[in-house]
Amino acid sequence: YLAFTYFGKKWLDGKFAKSLETFRYQQDQDLEHYRYEINSLFNRITKIHEKEFEVLPEAWNKLVNAAGNVINSISPLQSYPDLNNMTAMEIGEVLEKTSLAESQKIEILQAEDKNKVYVHIANLKNLINARNKVGELHNYLILYKIFLSKDLYDSFTKADQLMVKDLDELELNNLPGGGFPGANFIAVRDELISLMDMIEHQIQNRLHYDAAN
Repeated sequence: YLAFTYFGKKWLDGKFAKSLETFRYQQDQDLEHYRYEINSLFNRITKIHEKEFEVLPEAWNKLVNAAGNVINSISPLQSYPDLNNMTAMEIGEVLEKTSLAESQKIEILQAEDKNKVYVHIANLKNLINARNKVGELHNYLILYKIFLSKDLYDSFTKADQLMVKDLDELELNNLPGGGFPGANFIAVRDELISLMDMIEHQIQNRLHYDAAN
């Protein structure tokens, strides 16, 4: 009986020790697995936020450039040189300072009403530049949509659509620089500026701007 008790206790102790060792090993394996999962998740979140910090300022920069070009294009308050009352030399000096193509400069020089041709070409150039800037913003939003929160993407998209609508209206009216008289221009400009103010606030919140101060 004593021998049975002794060896039985030894066997139970060994069995318990082995089970405890197996249990600890399994616990260590589980902990290592959970640690790996947590680290992987943290790394993914960190990389997403890092990309977001890169995307948001660039999206804002493209929005500002696009809005500036659109407002300039639709503004009825345009300033142009009076080419009809200049000498050929003076006209040449004015045109030399512009970024117009040589063919456009020749067209202006040969026109009977030089002002009319110059205004049409200059306004058309402004319209094209504005469309290019809005297109850059539009493509950027599509490409990096996954790094934008839904509210920010929706706000950027609303501004994008508003600018496209304004440029379409300007082009359909066939009155570059004059398609938005007075109150219409002010209303469109103020709506766009209001949208940009909202987007700026959303970006600052997203980037924890207040906490950084």
